[in-house]
Amino acid sequence: MPWIEDEETLLKEKLSHFTVTDQKAPTGRSVGVWFRFPEMELTPDRERRLEGMYPFVTIDLINISEALDRAHRGGQMRPTVDGYKPPDYVGPPEGRRHVTDWPIAMNLDYQLTTWTRNIQHDRQIVRQFWTLFPGRYGYLGGNASPYVRPFSAQLLSGTPAHRIDEFGKRQFRNIFSLRVFSELWASQIKEVGELTEFEIEIPINVAPGEWFSDISCFED
Repeated sequence: MPWIEDEETLLKEKLSHFTVTDQKAPTGRSVGVWFRFPEMELTPDRERRLEGMYPFVTIDLINISEALDRAHRGGQMRPTVDGYKPPDYVGPPEGRRHVTDWPIAMNLDYQLTTWTRNIQHDRQIVRQFWTLFPGRYGYLGGNASPYVRPFSAQLLSGTPAHRIDEFGKRQFRNIFSLRVFSELWASQIKEVGELTEFEIEIPINVAPGEWFSDISCFED
């Protein structure tokens, strides 16, 4: 089951709804989203090709770490609730149940960079960033995705990094740090029977000071 790919699909889909307005596009224009800066050869028309891409957002995965503050131990029923069912899930036979260990809590840290030529575009995108990921209440999913994972993404910081580029033009940039709270299902799924009957036998005629019991469990 793809793990990071699934998270990044949801993240890119979330960012793909940014729009900006200006005199040439009063009703709005879409903001492109790329993984890392788009690769282009250093040819004479590179500047023209880049200009046609602005404004856009780039996504860089910069760190993967185990989230020890969210770690759990033990087993649980395989999640199959409405709204979330793993694509590789196959239901158990009648009278049986699927269980697995708690998933490993993981943090995926991303650097998201906005690239614009227009200061108004820059401000519009920054506003939309903090609206989509409002501090500790950000999430992935929604929009075109059937899944919504509340509190699954947190925007940690945003830093301006404006500059004059190699073409002598102003380039308005903002670098955002985003953490995705993820889970890695690393254990083997186990099939167990469902206990439907408990039989407890407690002998009465025992020697003084002695006590014992016999507990039996049965499956269908």
